[in-house]
Amino acid sequence: MPKISHDISIAGLTIDRKSKVSLTKQLYEGIRSAIINKQIRPGQRLPSSRTLAEDIGLSRNIVLLAYEQLTLEGYLTGSVGKGSFVSEDTYDSFAGRAIQQSKPLSLPDPETEVQLPKLDQVSAVYVKRETSKAIVKPFQNPVPALDHFPFQSWSKCAGKIFRSMEFLQLSYDDAQGCYPLREAIAAHLRINRALNCEPEQIIITNGTQQALNLIASLLMQKGEQFWIEDPGYINAKLAFIQAGGIPCYIPVDANGIDLDHACTHYPKAKLAFLTPSHQFPLGGTFSIAKRMQLLEWASKNKMWIVEDDYDSEFRYSAKPVPSLQGMDHYQRVIYTGTFSKVLFPGLRIGYLVLPNPHLTKAFKQAKAFADRQNAITDQLILNEFIKEGYYATHLRKMRVLYKKRQDHLLELIRKHGGDLLRAEKQGSGMHIIAYLQENQDDQQIAAILDQAGIITTALSVYSSKFKYPPGLLLGYTAFTEKDLETGFFKLLDILKEQNP
Repeated sequence: MPKISHDISIAGLTIDRKSKVSLTKQLYEGIRSAIINKQIRPGQRLPSSRTLAEDIGLSRNIVLLAYEQLTLEGYLTGSVGKGSFVSEDTYDSFAGRAIQQSKPLSLPDPETEVQLPKLDQVSAVYVKRETSKAIVKPFQNPVPALDHFPFQSWSKCAGKIFRSMEFLQLSYDDAQGCYPLREAIAAHLRINRALNCEPEQIIITNGTQQALNLIASLLMQKGEQFWIEDPGYINAKLAFIQAGGIPCYIPVDANGIDLDHACTHYPKAKLAFLTPSHQFPLGGTFSIAKRMQLLEWASKNKMWIVEDDYDSEFRYSAKPVPSLQGMDHYQRVIYTGTFSKVLFPGLRIGYLVLPNPHLTKAFKQAKAFADRQNAITDQLILNEFIKEGYYATHLRKMRVLYKKRQDHLLELIRKHGGDLLRAEKQGSGMHIIAYLQENQDDQQIAAILDQAGIITTALSVYSSKFKYPPGLLLGYTAFTEKDLETGFFKLLDILKEQNP
């Protein structure tokens, strides 16, 4: 089609100077709409930028910007001195498609076309909660005492890093993680958790959840069984189920999982997710004998063990229990840890410790494919924070503080709980379990408390197969003694209302 040489006017093109939409965008959308609706046909020449600017009372620069964007998107063609024309391909590429879609559109049904994973009650709460805006309320768990975080020390480390940034540190870094940080983590784990660990074995992740997702994607095949503690960490279960794994629920006692039950009922399982040093949520600890038995079983049956050491730093009554990984001579244990609970959740730095170079290489590739790398500046600041001794100092202070807060909450329950609540001292962790009367529905109680501004989690939502006494998880680490008292007596009043 030959180009029509005369300029055309664009009827109905109006500009609203009171609109929040920029003048350039209004002009762009007006011309684009005229093209798509065939008000302006392919080959027609638009008014010159100067003419159109005068006609509608805009600066010429605004018109030039709108024309430039329309040209970039293929609506217009042209060159300096010849003018701007509606593209010859516009009808087929844009307007023709628009005309064909002038009848009512058949919109996709997200519920039928996109199969989203079903969230359990706990995960649904995590997704719903706007943590950036939420006020932390008793007895939310697990939340560190952010008001005691050493902001000044952290800022000092951050300032030092930014003042000494090098050109290369502004570019991409190793997907496995910043090497100095991996060195610092390896040294800390060898001393404090008795790991057999070198920097080359560590992968830095965006929190524990990414670590679990990487494990699930690489080691869990569709239709394979995996052991999961019952009650246990739900987000781990979901990660392996999404990868096609079949959960095998293992009952838990004061010493962790019932290993005999697991081996007898699910001998073909390819992976086990465990919290051996401090079982979540009940708090039991694997005995040395059970650890040895588990490691031998894993070696014989070629089963991977995922050791989640989620709160090992907070042990109050004795020295930290050595890690399962440190006892593993068969290279079957994959160790996960995080700084979210020790420092602050917004840091989003966790880590994996892999047992051999082959696995490390595979996980590094998967990490690179997932998100390329963690933010290099955050890693460098954290490394400086550890290297300067601030991390160890902060840990010591938090252990003392958290123990004091746990003791205070337990004393409140002992003095005032009566027949409504009972709880036992925990040697580590960030929560206790307050057990209710046998006839109570802990999920119903948790829902009533939530309506009253008290955040708890029912113990039963962590169980899928086995039944345990009704109870509530009460986090205490983020709350002053006064906050704990206020929350506790409010909780107690609601329990009394439910048990007249």
